[in-house]
Amino acid sequence: MSSTASGSTFVRPHVNIGYSDDRPDGIETLPDLVEFAAKHNPDHIFGQQLRANDLANPCIITFSQLAYAVERASAWLVGVGATTGRTEHEDKIPPVALLCGSDITLYIYMCALLRIGAPVLQISARLTPVAILHLLKSTNPSAVIVSSQVSHAVHETIQMYDKEQPDGFIYPKIVKSVGYESFLRPTGALAKYPVPPKCAKFDHSDVEAFIMHSSGTTGLPKPIGHSQAYPLLYPRCHRIPEQDEPFRYQVSTLPLYHGFGLMAPSLSLGIGIPFVMPPAATIPTGKSALAMLNSTGARYLLTVPSILEDILNLPDGVGLKALQKLEYVVIGGAALKDSVGDELVSNGVHLLNHWGTTEIGCITPIQRVPPGHDWHYLIPRSDTGLKFLPSEDGSGGYHLVGRAPGWAEDHVNQDLLEAHPQNKNQFRIMGRADDLIVLATGEKVRPTTLEQTLCEHPDVKDVLAFGNGQTALGLIVELRSDSSWEINDPKALQSLRVSIDPYLEKGNSFIDAQGKVTRDMIVFAKQDTERQLLRADKGSLLRKANWIAFEADIKAAYEHTENVTAAPLPLPSVDGGEALLTAIRSQVEQVCPAIISANNDTADFFEAGMDSLQATRLRRALLNGLKATRGLPAPVTDLESDFIFENSSTVKLFNAVKEAMQGAHNDTEDKETKRIRIMEDMEAKYRLELASYAGVAAEARQKRKEYIGDYDDRKVILLTGSTGSLGCFLLARLAGDTSVRKVYCLNRAVSGTSARERQIDLMGKRGAKMDEKDWEKVDILEAEPSKEDLGLGEAKYNEIVGVTHIIHNAWPVNFSRNLASFEPHIKAFANLFRLAIQSSGARPSNADPTRVIFTSSIAVASHFHTHNPDGPAEIPEIPLGAINSGDWGYPEGKWVGERIGLAANEMYGQDDALVQSSTVRIGQMTGPEGSGAWNESEHVPLIVQSCSKLAAVPALKGSFSWIPVNRACEVLSELLFAKNFRPVSHLENPARQSWEGFVEEVASILGGSQPLPIISFGEWLDKVKAAGEEKNPAHKVLNFLETNFVHHLAAGIVLDTSGARSESPTLVKSTAIGRQHLEEYITYWRRVGDMQ
Repeated sequence: MSSTASGSTFVRPHVNIGYSDDRPDGIETLPDLVEFAAKHNPDHIFGQQLRANDLANPCIITFSQLAYAVERASAWLVGVGATTGRTEHEDKIPPVALLCGSDITLYIYMCALLRIGAPVLQISARLTPVAILHLLKSTNPSAVIVSSQVSHAVHETIQMYDKEQPDGFIYPKIVKSVGYESFLRPTGALAKYPVPPKCAKFDHSDVEAFIMHSSGTTGLPKPIGHSQAYPLLYPRCHRIPEQDEPFRYQVSTLPLYHGFGLMAPSLSLGIGIPFVMPPAATIPTGKSALAMLNSTGARYLLTVPSILEDILNLPDGVGLKALQKLEYVVIGGAALKDSVGDELVSNGVHLLNHWGTTEIGCITPIQRVPPGHDWHYLIPRSDTGLKFLPSEDGSGGYHLVGRAPGWAEDHVNQDLLEAHPQNKNQFRIMGRADDLIVLATGEKVRPTTLEQTLCEHPDVKDVLAFGNGQTALGLIVELRSDSSWEINDPKALQSLRVSIDPYLEKGNSFIDAQGKVTRDMIVFAKQDTERQLLRADKGSLLRKANWIAFEADIKAAYEHTENVTAAPLPLPSVDGGEALLTAIRSQVEQVCPAIISANNDTADFFEAGMDSLQATRLRRALLNGLKATRGLPAPVTDLESDFIFENSSTVKLFNAVKEAMQGAHNDTEDKETKRIRIMEDMEAKYRLELASYAGVAAEARQKRKEYIGDYDDRKVILLTGSTGSLGCFLLARLAGDTSVRKVYCLNRAVSGTSARERQIDLMGKRGAKMDEKDWEKVDILEAEPSKEDLGLGEAKYNEIVGVTHIIHNAWPVNFSRNLASFEPHIKAFANLFRLAIQSSGARPSNADPTRVIFTSSIAVASHFHTHNPDGPAEIPEIPLGAINSGDWGYPEGKWVGERIGLAANEMYGQDDALVQSSTVRIGQMTGPEGSGAWNESEHVPLIVQSCSKLAAVPALKGSFSWIPVNRACEVLSELLFAKNFRPVSHLENPARQSWEGFVEEVASILGGSQPLPIISFGEWLDKVKAAGEEKNPAHKVLNFLETNFVHHLAAGIVLDTSGARSESPTLVKSTAIGRQHLEEYITYWRRVGDMQ
């Protein structure tokens, strides 16, 4: 027979899938689709099934033969007692499990079971006995249809069942599979079983009709139920127009128990592209796939990356020549190496990336490749209501949200996507959200690109990163089975590491500093040996299972890195300390090269870009050097964990190391006394800085007196920190104010994007909306605020002289940094007062002085009640001493900022005032009303998400006060323009509410008709610890929950807002956070996270 499908033009059905374009005459189920094809396209070829022992003589199946085989299979299934079937939807019967090798028999069984209303349970033939038994216990099928290819696994499963005897579970009937040819041409008893009636009634809400399962990449596989419409997603998933000539064959190497495998037979039913399928007993390879292409004259290929790479690497280029003839080559299931994809495309292969998930189904349609298409990117379908929502992790990526037919709720896919820079409707997969590795420092690393880059090495099969909870990232590199490298030979491994270096360097270039991997942090494995990487049945790597399997090797890698021979440090007496200073410069440069230059020994490490991981590495390097140094008065065996944070410049580090070497490292001043002294010293330093502006002030007052001409009294605002949540809402509020003429945003430069594009993008993510016309008022400036001219240059700086109001809202939220590392931000605030003074000089003497608001924090008052046990109960709106501040760098810096504002009032806000300064201490803000977009990484959202995971809510006592960020923005704006500009105001919701009420509402919302149980906070914390990190968000902040959170609850910190309320109608009217707010937040967290 010819390799093309013969007969008249194929009649396409209209397939209903439960979305907007369903038709009354449309196909509603897969059995209906089979009957339609048999009626309208009876002699068209459904597909070719290759035979194991006779590849040259395949079984060619027409649609009429398929329909007949489905009827005979349904008769056999009932006849042998695998199921009773049903005719009424209201009847409930257990599923039938299909555990077979992959050939068209599996598809016939699937259609037959759906025809008689029996739920289908598809089980991958690659699962382990443990996983198979778990699925059977989870679904309780009436029977398991088993083929010879999986008989050994079934035997082991039965042995496990006999040993365990699990309660409430009876092992289902085992039925030996009958092959497809027996149903096509039945004889004997098989031909005599009566054909049962078709179950014509169904309901889209019945999501137990078609059961697939997860891959089990994070544990045992989980059954995932779908409606009858789910299989119909596949025949609809295409953008291939009708054509007069019959389609040529489409080769598929994919198993039918996976979603991608359903594509080939489904497209045949839907649009008439006949398939070619390998026999169940054959494992597809590049060579066998090429044989199928050549023997059938196929023009289309559906396959996985590993087979496509094998085809490309076939001798004499025969594979590439065959691929060049195809109209499309579709790959899915895993990532294709860049080098392979690029080589194929550069040689004219029409390559298309496919994507689907068990929960949502097929996501990207099969189509001929559009001209100029970048093969890395996916082209999603548009007929199933898919949504791509911005990720909240700050990566700039997106998450896919979809809803399968019949599902009551959306599913948020955990793959992190990146939009095409020109075509925002195309996406590439950056990695999974659960691929994220969190280092001991709290830094988050997504290693996907690094892993893929090392896979470009010709000897490398796969790469898996590790490092969760560690100080550095490492890699398990699995060599191909045919690699000549011997992984047990140390000398060979050293040479292998050298050969990997170029790939490692390239991979490191794609990720941030905290994720860079050194050569010594590579562990080797080898395919098809005892030291191979573990994989799920789909072939995907089991990240956590591999971490456990290679635990000893990973531990050894860290120990080797930790104990690597360190060079001793020069003694302080050598060259007057110059040798030691040079050695420290060298250590700093190795960790963070951007810091070192001839003139910046005083530059703050963290302002120069050092992160907490680099700080940890620098501390470790210095400690190793100190341990190796001889001739010290006493050995140095340890340095404080915050040693680098406390000494965050080269000069400070030199002095601290010198003290440690001289035995004077531990001073006698107690920690609290020293803390207060350092805060007050910094306050005194910047009081002197403000005092040095006296000349600038005198000049400004003279200019005000001499001012001639008209004066535009509309407001001109300078806003720092406009990219944060509060900043975004402030920008929208101020730009929309008709009394405001201009808004300048002063932000630090970020490489890779324009300042305006970044601002617009972040406002969209945070839910802050702004009219297009209001953008005409906005000028976003990239600045270095710690410089005297704010890093703007003379011309731009002179342009902004004349601002009437300044809001200093920029402040890094980093709880590891000490006060000294916040000094550039304190310097920046002082510079803003210089600008404020000069700006007053640009207006006449009867104009108001420049107003400056500093957004401070409730943390400045963390210890107020500790030092004021007799009250007042509410912290007053007054200046506070340093002793009241929280004892870490963030609130200490805020306290210094408050004092600078008070000093500015004292010096330049009295007679003939040039400035008016106000501090606004802000309490807990939530997400904006309406969107529920409260950052799911904050401690309260993490607690609620873990309540869902643990099915329990902690009992909390006391009260709290939360205010949505949109309200906080309005309050701050009212205080900025208030008639009475107060030196200190508090911005906290005056409507306090009980934790008890919050707990009850959360239990009710999460539990639905049956509220979750409320247990003691201690018992709940124990559950958090016991559950581990897997999908348990509160585990990330366990230390905070055990210490600071408990202290906060006990302290009962309440801000007095009477002064702020006298100036802010919004604060007066502010009501408590209600159930509807909590529902919005929980809905948002479910959408963007992994909350149940």
